[in-house]
Amino acid sequence: MGTTNVWKLWLKSNSLADNSLIGEISTNAKTLKTEDIARRISKSGCDIKYNTILWVLNQSDTEIINAIAEGKSVQTGLGSFAPAVRGTFANANTTFSEAEGKLRVNYTQSDTVRDMLSETGVEILGVKGARAYISAVQDDYTCAQDGTLSAGRSATVRGRCIKIEGTDPSVGISLTDANGNTTRCSSPLAHNMPSEVRFTLPDSVAKGNYTLSICTQYSGNKSLLKTPRKLDLNVTIV
Repeated sequence: MGTTNVWKLWLKSNSLADNSLIGEISTNAKTLKTEDIARRISKSGCDIKYNTILWVLNQSDTEIINAIAEGKSVQTGLGSFAPAVRGTFANANTTFSEAEGKLRVNYTQSDTVRDMLSETGVEILGVKGARAYISAVQDDYTCAQDGTLSAGRSATVRGRCIKIEGTDPSVGISLTDANGNTTRCSSPLAHNMPSEVRFTLPDSVAKGNYTLSICTQYSGNKSLLKTPRKLDLNVTIV
Protein backbone atom coordinates (compact mmCIF):
# COMPACT_ATOMS: atom_id res chain seq x y z
CA MET A 1 0.00 0.00 0.00
CA GLY A 2 1.42 3.38 -0.98
CA THR A 3 -0.02 5.91 1.44
CA THR A 4 0.24 5.54 5.19
CA ASN A 5 -3.03 6.41 6.91
CA VAL A 6 -3.14 7.77 10.45
CA TRP A 7 -5.64 6.78 13.13
CA LYS A 8 -6.21 9.62 15.59
CA LEU A 9 -6.45 8.29 19.12
CA TRP A 10 -8.00 9.75 22.26
CA LEU A 11 -6.95 8.33 25.62
CA LYS A 12 -9.43 7.74 28.43
CA SER A 13 -9.43 6.10 31.86
CA ASN A 14 -9.39 2.32 32.02
CA SER A 15 -12.21 1.26 34.35
CA LEU A 16 -10.64 -2.21 34.76
CA ALA A 17 -7.21 -1.05 35.95
CA ASP A 18 -5.81 1.79 38.03
CA ASN A 19 -3.38 4.37 36.66
CA SER A 20 -3.76 3.28 33.06
CA LEU A 21 -5.42 4.61 29.95
CA ILE A 22 -7.06 2.97 26.97
CA GLY A 23 -7.39 4.28 23.45
CA GLU A 24 -10.44 5.33 21.49
CA ILE A 25 -10.30 6.03 17.75
CA SER A 26 -11.58 9.55 17.16
CA THR A 27 -13.26 8.59 13.86
CA ASN A 28 -15.36 5.75 15.33
CA ALA A 29 -18.52 7.85 15.00
CA LYS A 30 -18.09 8.04 11.23
CA THR A 31 -19.69 4.80 10.04
CA LEU A 32 -19.81 4.10 6.31
CA LYS A 33 -22.76 2.13 4.93
CA THR A 34 -22.99 -0.01 1.82
CA GLU A 35 -24.28 3.01 -0.11
CA ASP A 36 -21.15 4.98 0.87
CA ILE A 37 -18.86 2.20 -0.29
CA ALA A 38 -20.75 2.04 -3.60
CA ARG A 39 -20.24 5.79 -4.07
CA ARG A 40 -16.52 5.42 -3.35
CA ILE A 41 -16.23 2.72 -6.01
CA SER A 42 -18.23 4.82 -8.46
CA LYS A 43 -16.01 7.88 -7.87
CA SER A 44 -12.80 5.85 -8.25
CA GLY A 45 -13.19 5.83 -12.03
CA CYS A 46 -15.29 2.69 -12.34
CA ASP A 47 -17.42 2.55 -15.51
CA ILE A 48 -20.20 0.63 -13.76
CA LYS A 49 -23.19 2.67 -12.65
CA TYR A 50 -23.74 3.39 -8.96
CA ASN A 51 -27.03 1.46 -8.77
CA THR A 52 -25.40 -1.62 -10.29
CA ILE A 53 -22.47 -1.42 -7.86
CA LEU A 54 -24.87 -1.08 -4.94
CA TRP A 55 -26.90 -4.09 -6.11
CA VAL A 56 -23.77 -6.25 -6.45
CA LEU A 57 -22.55 -5.28 -2.96
CA ASN A 58 -25.93 -6.02 -1.38
CA GLN A 59 -26.19 -9.31 -3.29
CA SER A 60 -22.69 -10.25 -2.12
CA ASP A 61 -23.69 -9.63 1.51
CA THR A 62 -26.81 -11.73 1.05
CA GLU A 63 -24.95 -14.68 -0.46
CA ILE A 64 -22.22 -14.56 2.21
CA ILE A 65 -24.89 -14.63 4.93
CA ASN A 66 -26.69 -17.49 3.18
CA ALA A 67 -23.47 -19.50 2.95
CA ILE A 68 -22.70 -18.99 6.64
CA ALA A 69 -26.28 -19.95 7.48
CA GLU A 70 -25.61 -23.25 5.65
CA GLY A 71 -22.65 -23.87 7.95
CA LYS A 72 -20.01 -22.93 5.37
CA SER A 73 -16.94 -20.78 5.94
CA VAL A 74 -16.41 -17.84 3.60
CA GLN A 75 -13.14 -16.17 2.67
CA THR A 76 -12.98 -12.71 1.09
CA GLY A 77 -10.40 -9.97 0.72
CA LEU A 78 -11.31 -8.81 4.22
CA GLY A 79 -10.71 -12.19 5.84
CA SER A 80 -12.45 -15.44 6.66
CA PHE A 81 -15.85 -15.84 8.29
CA ALA A 82 -16.50 -19.17 9.98
CA PRO A 83 -19.64 -20.43 11.75
CA ALA A 84 -19.02 -21.42 15.38
CA VAL A 85 -20.85 -22.30 18.58
CA ARG A 86 -19.99 -21.16 22.08
CA GLY A 87 -21.02 -22.87 25.30
CA THR A 88 -21.08 -26.27 27.01
CA PHE A 89 -23.60 -29.12 26.88
CA ALA A 90 -24.72 -31.43 29.68
CA ASN A 91 -24.40 -34.71 27.74
CA ALA A 92 -24.47 -36.27 24.29
CA ASN A 93 -28.28 -36.54 24.29
CA THR A 94 -28.97 -32.90 25.06
CA THR A 95 -30.72 -30.59 22.60
CA PHE A 96 -29.32 -27.22 21.68
CA SER A 97 -30.80 -24.21 23.46
CA GLU A 98 -29.77 -20.61 23.82
CA ALA A 99 -29.41 -21.18 27.56
CA GLU A 100 -26.48 -23.56 27.02
CA GLY A 101 -24.84 -22.31 23.86
CA LYS A 102 -24.86 -19.48 21.36
CA LEU A 103 -24.26 -19.47 17.63
CA ARG A 104 -21.70 -16.99 16.42
CA VAL A 105 -19.46 -16.12 13.49
CA ASN A 106 -15.69 -15.98 13.95
CA TYR A 107 -13.74 -13.46 11.88
CA THR A 108 -10.04 -13.76 11.01
CA GLN A 109 -8.21 -10.89 9.33
CA SER A 110 -6.80 -11.40 5.86
CA ASP A 111 -3.16 -10.72 4.97
CA THR A 112 -4.33 -7.56 3.18
CA VAL A 113 -6.00 -6.22 6.33
CA ARG A 114 -2.95 -7.12 8.46
CA ASP A 115 -0.67 -5.32 6.00
CA MET A 116 -2.93 -2.27 6.15
CA LEU A 117 -2.74 -2.22 9.96
CA SER A 118 1.04 -2.56 9.95
CA GLU A 119 1.33 0.46 7.66
CA THR A 120 -1.15 2.62 9.57
CA GLY A 121 0.24 5.33 11.83
CA VAL A 122 -1.22 6.49 15.15
CA GLU A 123 -1.46 10.07 16.42
CA ILE A 124 -2.31 10.41 20.11
CA LEU A 125 -4.51 13.48 20.55
CA GLY A 126 -4.31 13.46 24.35
CA VAL A 127 -6.75 12.70 27.15
CA LYS A 128 -10.36 12.85 26.01
CA GLY A 129 -12.30 15.68 27.58
CA ALA A 130 -9.21 17.26 29.12
CA ARG A 131 -8.85 21.03 28.69
CA ALA A 132 -5.07 20.92 29.10
CA TYR A 133 -2.60 18.06 29.25
CA ILE A 134 0.98 16.96 28.61
CA SER A 135 1.10 14.25 25.95
CA ALA A 136 4.85 13.69 25.55
CA VAL A 137 8.31 14.88 26.49
CA GLN A 138 11.44 14.50 24.34
CA ASP A 139 15.12 14.75 25.16
CA ASP A 140 16.33 16.90 22.26
CA TYR A 141 19.93 15.65 22.73
CA THR A 142 19.17 11.91 22.50
CA CYS A 143 15.73 12.18 20.79
CA ALA A 144 14.42 9.77 23.47
CA GLN A 145 10.70 10.01 24.24
CA ASP A 146 10.64 7.53 27.11
CA GLY A 147 10.70 10.10 29.90
CA THR A 148 14.49 10.29 30.21
CA LEU A 149 16.12 13.74 30.02
CA SER A 150 19.71 14.98 30.00
CA ALA A 151 20.95 17.61 32.45
CA GLY A 152 22.13 20.79 30.73
CA ARG A 153 20.38 19.85 27.49
CA SER A 154 17.16 21.06 25.90
CA ALA A 155 13.88 19.19 26.13
CA THR A 156 10.57 19.58 24.31
CA VAL A 157 7.21 19.11 26.00
CA ARG A 158 4.12 18.57 23.84
CA GLY A 159 0.47 18.76 24.81
CA ARG A 160 -2.44 21.18 24.91
CA CYS A 161 -2.65 24.62 26.53
CA ILE A 162 0.88 24.34 27.94
CA LYS A 163 2.24 27.73 26.82
CA ILE A 164 4.12 29.41 29.66
CA GLU A 165 2.30 32.68 30.28
CA GLY A 166 1.34 34.82 33.24
CA THR A 167 2.84 36.93 36.03
CA ASP A 168 2.13 34.69 39.02
CA PRO A 169 5.38 33.72 40.80
CA SER A 170 4.54 30.02 40.36
CA VAL A 171 4.42 30.25 36.54
CA GLY A 172 7.24 28.37 34.84
CA ILE A 173 8.85 24.95 34.51
CA SER A 174 10.29 23.09 37.47
CA LEU A 175 11.68 19.71 38.56
CA THR A 176 10.82 18.23 41.97
CA ASP A 177 12.76 15.27 43.37
CA ALA A 178 11.51 12.48 45.66
CA ASN A 179 12.36 14.55 48.74
CA GLY A 180 10.28 17.50 47.62
CA ASN A 181 13.21 19.69 46.58
CA THR A 182 12.28 21.86 43.60
CA THR A 183 14.62 23.19 40.92
CA ARG A 184 13.39 25.90 38.59
CA CYS A 185 14.26 25.77 34.90
CA SER A 186 14.82 29.50 34.62
CA SER A 187 16.62 29.66 31.27
CA PRO A 188 14.85 31.50 28.41
CA LEU A 189 12.39 29.32 26.51
CA ALA A 190 13.61 28.45 23.02
CA HIS A 191 10.05 27.69 21.91
CA ASN A 192 6.82 28.58 23.69
CA MET A 193 3.59 27.62 21.95
CA PRO A 194 0.20 26.32 23.17
CA SER A 195 1.04 22.79 21.99
CA GLU A 196 4.84 22.75 22.38
CA VAL A 197 7.35 24.20 24.83
CA ARG A 198 11.14 23.82 24.53
CA PHE A 199 13.44 24.61 27.46
CA THR A 200 16.91 23.82 28.81
CA LEU A 201 17.45 21.79 31.96
CA PRO A 202 19.93 23.14 34.54
CA ASP A 203 23.46 21.70 34.46
CA SER A 204 23.33 21.26 38.23
CA VAL A 205 20.34 18.91 38.39
CA ALA A 206 21.39 15.49 39.72
CA LYS A 207 20.52 12.16 38.14
CA GLY A 208 17.34 10.53 39.42
CA ASN A 209 13.55 10.54 39.26
CA TYR A 210 11.68 13.84 39.19
CA THR A 211 8.27 15.35 38.65
CA LEU A 212 8.39 17.77 35.74
CA SER A 213 5.81 20.54 36.31
CA ILE A 214 4.50 23.10 33.87
CA CYS A 215 2.67 25.92 35.62
CA THR A 216 0.91 28.52 33.50
CA GLN A 217 -1.93 31.01 33.42
CA TYR A 218 -2.45 30.46 29.71
CA SER A 219 -6.15 29.85 29.06
CA GLY A 220 -6.36 29.46 25.30
CA ASN A 221 -7.91 32.89 24.81
CA LYS A 222 -7.05 36.54 25.49
CA SER A 223 -7.67 36.44 29.25
CA LEU A 224 -5.31 34.75 31.71
CA LEU A 225 -6.37 32.20 34.30
CA LYS A 226 -6.75 33.77 37.73
CA THR A 227 -5.34 30.63 39.34
CA PRO A 228 -2.32 29.09 37.58
CA ARG A 229 -2.79 25.58 36.18
CA LYS A 230 -0.11 23.00 36.95
CA LEU A 231 0.49 19.89 34.84
CA ASP A 232 2.85 17.15 36.04
CA LEU A 233 4.80 14.40 34.32
CA ASN A 234 7.23 11.85 35.78
CA VAL A 235 10.71 12.03 34.21
CA THR A 236 14.20 10.63 34.90
CA ILE A 237 17.41 12.64 34.62
CA VAL A 238 20.16 10.42 33.23
